[in-house]
Amino acid sequence: MNGVRHSDVVEAVRGIALGAVVPLAARSEAMELGLLDDEGLTDRGRRLVEDGVLRRRDQVTRSILRDAYMSVPALRAFLDGAWGRDIPRDQAEDVLRYAYPASRAWKAADFTRMLESLNFAGVVAFNLRRGLVRVLAASPSTSVPTGGTLVTPATPYRNKRLMADLMGFAMHRLWWFDSHLPREALSLLYDHAALGSLKEVRLLSAGRAELRPVALDDYQRLRAELGARNISVEWRCLLDKEDFTTKHDRWLLTDDRLWNVPPFTAVMQGKFGSLVLDMNAVPLADWWEAGTDMLEAAGRPTGTSA
Repeated sequence: MNGVRHSDVVEAVRGIALGAVVPLAARSEAMELGLLDDEGLTDRGRRLVEDGVLRRRDQVTRSILRDAYMSVPALRAFLDGAWGRDIPRDQAEDVLRYAYPASRAWKAADFTRMLESLNFAGVVAFNLRRGLVRVLAASPSTSVPTGGTLVTPATPYRNKRLMADLMGFAMHRLWWFDSHLPREALSLLYDHAALGSLKEVRLLSAGRAELRPVALDDYQRLRAELGARNISVEWRCLLDKEDFTTKHDRWLLTDDRLWNVPPFTAVMQGKFGSLVLDMNAVPLADWWEAGTDMLEAAGRPTGTSA
């Protein structure tokens, strides 16, 4: 997305259909909206031209653009986080900048064009004079889309549901690194992980903050119960300060998919954060080898009996 007006996008798609040369910015926007690809018009683009533009059916054009805008992951994340409320324009811009880093270079006019385009498509109601934005087309989804999503202060219940949904992605292996993972995370795991098929759970935190009797007791009980059902559960902590002071982000590995996630406490407290797939090679296995079982770190027996 680059702040191109919807009318320029529609005209670009029409131009491509008729063999014309179109501006690069409008073409790029149309491709991101799924109206064009490297071969030319997509099915969505053909419907826009044939049913909306050539037959002059504005409502059809609006409907197709609405679906196109809502298919952009960054916009969808913004919509899911801001649905159903009148929010100031500057707040909407801040959320868009967070969800779509490329927009951080936009000028005020770029945001105006984007919001006016979303208004035309019925995705938002945007009042330029009052400076307010209201999301119309999104309802709160509690499923994590493949493009990722936001957790926000405005959606405290949804935030927890999103983390729970992510837990259920792991059918066989679940690894979770969070330097400040609290005992409450065990409850979320127990309630929402796919325990019928899961085989391995690895939790890794840092320091001695959770080496408290109540946390150790919960861990020991969970480990015993799931261990009796052939699910390996281990919670380790990094005790060497040099091992954990260089690690900032949090990650959740669900089978073979690595997710960059906010701190568990940030999700529960309703702070801004992103749940996104991470394509980087994060050495979770190496960090795991450097960890010490929580029970061993506390001087307890590491057997599975409670």
